Amino acid sequence: MTERPHRLPDLFICGFTKCATSSLHDWLVQHPQISGGVRKELEFLYDRDSHFFRPEHSVLTQGLAGYAALFPDAPDNALWLDSTPAYAHHETARKAIAAMAHRPPVIFITRDPVDQITSTYHYFSNNKSYIDASISIELFFEMVLDGRASSHFPQDHLRNALNWAAFGYWLALWRRDLGPERVIHLEMRNMLSDPANTVAVLFGRLGLETNVPLFFDGSNETYFVRNRLLQSLNTAIRGKLPKGALYETARRVYRRLNTTPHKPGQSAREVELRAALAQAISDRETALLERLQPEL
Repeated sequence: MTERPHRLPDLFICGFTKCATSSLHDWLVQHPQISGGVRKELEFLYDRDSHFFRPEHSVLTQGLAGYAALFPDAPDNALWLDSTPAYAHHETARKAIAAMAHRPPVIFITRDPVDQITSTYHYFSNNKSYIDASISIELFFEMVLDGRASSHFPQDHLRNALNWAAFGYWLALWRRDLGPERVIHLEMRNMLSDPANTVAVLFGRLGLETNVPLFFDGSNETYFVRNRLLQSLNTAIRGKLPKGALYETARRVYRRLNTTPHKPGQSAREVELRAALAQAISDRETALLERLQPEL
């Protein structure tokens, strides 16, 4: 690879949220020559106006040299992987990665966009408790469609749910700025149906040994809450516990008692709103691409 004045990631997973990026990250870092840093989502290249921007942990305050602190235990010969799927929507990330002289490839995973918004709702209402229990999935869909989500929620993933699901537009932006040869586009269903081939192709592209024994499993999967009152109580209690054995025990007990991996059935209203969302996403993507067309 091209020599660099300081170490930078050699590979990025830049999108999209709730598209099995955690699974791909976990598969890739099982390779002895890939290091994922201090955590999966390093969040170092966020825009300043993001809800999750932290000035003490940003390229905008530390420069690219700040990446080194995020890979403190990486072996000297390991390739660095930054798997922050929200980068897809951050200009800071796109411009910084585009300018990297060693031209690292970037991976994007897509799925049905309505399913992605649905998964976003369930994850942030169940796993993260960012969505109040009074907001049903039907109401959330209505808020996304009529624009209320953009003013009601501070979190980027929720307030920008409609725009973020216009995958074709974001892929076009990254291909424009990085060149199509650096953009790797995977479809989630195909990736999950044949993970061994997916990672073998990626290892080969990186010049790594492809015949590596790996354990394939899902990560960061959305779970579904049985009782929202218990969920609120769990959030309050766990928020006061320090990370450690007691925290993990409380987490396991709660998951066993009040969660299920089985997605609830769809109401007639949800089915109706899903169709409206699909059309709205298509219309938004078309409008965004038309605006971008003169620059492509």
